[in-house]
Amino acid sequence: MDKSNGINNKINELFSKAKCKTVLIRNFSNFYDLNFYYFSQIGAGDFDNNFLILQKGKKPAVLTTNLEYGALLKYKSLRIKKAASKKEFIKFLKKNLKGKIGLNYEIYPKKQFNSLKKELKKCKFIDVSEKLNRLRETKTREEIKKI
Repeated sequence: MDKSNGINNKINELFSKAKCKTVLIRNFSNFYDLNFYYFSQIGAGDFDNNFLILQKGKKPAVLTTNLEYGALLKYKSLRIKKAASKKEFIKFLKKNLKGKIGLNYEIYPKKQFNSLKKELKKCKFIDVSEKLNRLRETKTREEIKKI
């Protein structure tokens, strides 16, 4: 089993437990969501203000800046999308996110959450923090080998 299959199984498990079809994980400039690295399998790095978009039945996507786009292209298990400005980020999210969206409420700052709600008025947000934490607690064979 390759590394991406283990993570794909975890993503499928997430959607079997979460009552949504999309989970949005964001790295912020002043703190990182470890779920971003866990589910993307991207080596630890900055990737400030990047979004990881997990959607049921789809390959995970990273929405990134022009600056970091090139560094992410080597991750073939991901769809890499870029946006040059905040306006482009919002446009992409509006176009691609519908219905219930799972967020890690434990780390999502209130100000950014309110901004996201304001921009994505047609979406309903739900907390998937506990589900993300539980998935990371249980290790796959690949993860155990790394320990």
